[in-house]
Amino acid sequence: PVKLAVVLDDLGVPLKAGDLVFARARLLDAKGTTVPVSGREVGFTAGAGAGIVGSAVVQTEAGIASVLVRVPGPGAVVLAKAGLLEGRLAP
Repeated sequence: PVKLAVVLDDLGVPLKAGDLVFARARLLDAKGTTVPVSGREVGFTAGAGAGIVGSAVVQTEAGIASVLVRVPGPGAVVLAKAGLLEGRLAP
């Protein structure tokens, strides 16, 4: 993997303050394809107003790590780190 991409799994529904959504970090290769590696530890951090619900450190399954996040509304900031790789979801 050469990149860690972070997205909110909002299913296309506009976010409101207090919504719970999954943040997913994907291990990607140079072509943007998910690298199906399991067991890599990924740590998540939420920005101002957002919060991780449950454990902030999870293992990848098929190259994807997921945590539940309570968001302050649109524009939530979520950071993820797996070894030397870092990813950021920001407005």
